[in-house]
Amino acid sequence: TALDISGNPALLRLDVSNNALAQDQVDAILAQLVTNGLTGGTVDLSGGTNSAPTDSTNVDILTGLGWTVTTN
Repeated sequence: TALDISGNPALLRLDVSNNALAQDQVDAILAQLVTNGLTGGTVDLSGGTNSAPTDSTNVDILTGLGWTVTTN
């Protein structure tokens, strides 16, 4: 499963829970949300067989921007 969100820089809510995203896909989604630089959003990457992110860097950045981030 893959998801490219790069064409939606105004994205503030993303629920892709209970899917089968590989670690590189989870990392890419989080990195793109950081690049977008928006505040106060929500992203849910938990459940299913979604991989956990490689590390917490982008999660920490998003949390600092007021995001609610849920991962496996």
